[in-house]
Amino acid sequence: MTDDNFLQRHYPDQWQDALVEDIPDHTWPQMEVWFVIYAPKHLVAHLTGGRKAFGIRIGWVAHLINRLHLPIDLPRITSTSASWGKHVKAADLANVLNTLRTSGRSPLVLAVVETLCVEADQPERAAEDLDRLLADGSSAWTVTPEGRLERRVTAEAREAAAVAIGRGGAASDHLARAWSAAFGLNPSAPAAYLEANQAIEVAAGPIVLPKEPPSTGKIIAALDMKPSKWSHVLVADDGAVESTIAMLRMFWQSNVRHGTLAGPARNNISEAQAAVHLAIVLVEWFRSGAIKRSDEEN
Repeated sequence: MTDDNFLQRHYPDQWQDALVEDIPDHTWPQMEVWFVIYAPKHLVAHLTGGRKAFGIRIGWVAHLINRLHLPIDLPRITSTSASWGKHVKAADLANVLNTLRTSGRSPLVLAVVETLCVEADQPERAAEDLDRLLADGSSAWTVTPEGRLERRVTAEAREAAAVAIGRGGAASDHLARAWSAAFGLNPSAPAAYLEANQAIEVAAGPIVLPKEPPSTGKIIAALDMKPSKWSHVLVADDGAVESTIAMLRMFWQSNVRHGTLAGPARNNISEAQAAVHLAIVLVEWFRSGAIKRSDEEN
């Protein structure tokens, strides 16, 4: 297995450039094996016919096609599995997925893989093995313990997110959704910004504006009105507080919230990912007590 940490430390630019967006050709044969091993047991039939084989219930395959809008001709697949009754050969479905993969539709295949991983009979082991396959194949995708695919980031960034999300509470819930929207298989920059902004408001609001509904704009104004009222654990003077205000303002001003005469304006996913990283830092500062009123200091 490739040592991602070694590559990140010594060849950071090459490590990023080497990542591939889909499932590489040399990884697909192992993916087919993973597909057969971890298909949920209630979907699998062990059929005798000289050797052990695997089938997936037609009803579930139809559900998968409809749910993910897969361009798969189900009658055509089932025609080759006529003797299998209510099941489709797992190998036949894998071949169809490989055709989608090689025709530029890897996002659909990744969506199927994620669904199978989440619903696997042994989800934790399935996620671990899938993550290893994707890492060995230099995929841009990694797998969460819950079986969700998300864009690969540095170990340090993922750990910071895991710690912030793992604390629990409303702010953590917003951060979890923001992270998924920014780095998940179906990214949405507006959703990532919305959830990250709400995480900041939930964390900072009770501290800065305890008597009124919080909004990031009002939080910035209240801090900016008199920075000397606030202290930061890193620096005793106003400098760290002013830097915090600048970070909040950067987040707030980068968020495209209004339309323009030139047409709809949207943040791109790179901006949203950076904003989520920034929100994690700000949320942790406020709820850990790193930023507080000066008169609260011991």
